[in-house]
Amino acid sequence: MQSVAYIQRASSGNVTSKDTKDVDISPVKKELPTTEMCPASNLVIGYLNLFSDGIHNFTDGMALGSAFLLHGSVGGWSRTVFLLAHELPQEVGDFGILVRSGFSVSKALFFNFLSALVALAGTGLALVLGKEPGQSSFIEGFTAGGFIYIAVAGVLPETNDGKTTFGKTVVQLLSLLSGMAVALCISLVE
Repeated sequence: MQSVAYIQRASSGNVTSKDTKDVDISPVKKELPTTEMCPASNLVIGYLNLFSDGIHNFTDGMALGSAFLLHGSVGGWSRTVFLLAHELPQEVGDFGILVRSGFSVSKALFFNFLSALVALAGTGLALVLGKEPGQSSFIEGFTAGGFIYIAVAGVLPETNDGKTTFGKTVVQLLSLLSGMAVALCISLVE
């Protein structure tokens, strides 16, 4: 049942029907959702997010393993730093999705940590399989294809939302070019 309050404005002591307004004053819950409050469909979203994040972390781990094999210590560690810069905001977002879908804060942290550990399995697999000639290049190509897919299927549609102005397009292109320039500089230094 909705609560409706009648707010009356007095003008010169007389209140008419024109002065009465309906205002919804329904109570608003300001607490984080818990498993009991969330429908099962919200929990499914959380578990699907964990699954996809685990696959993503696995391929990130494979990229790290192949970077160490192909480019040595310097190339491996530089890619590790960039991967951490990429992962930190994503993991914070994943944590928010898990909490919003009904996980408690402690469960969200725990499962998000487990999902991040899957990267170690990807690194280990790349280090084991990549020792054979040509395999490391195959692994790096596979993970690069995954990153290109994420950029094309996930990021690119968001940049063209139908409300793009010329200024926004210029900022997007400059951001893209600066990212490419940083990657080129790093590859030239290595």
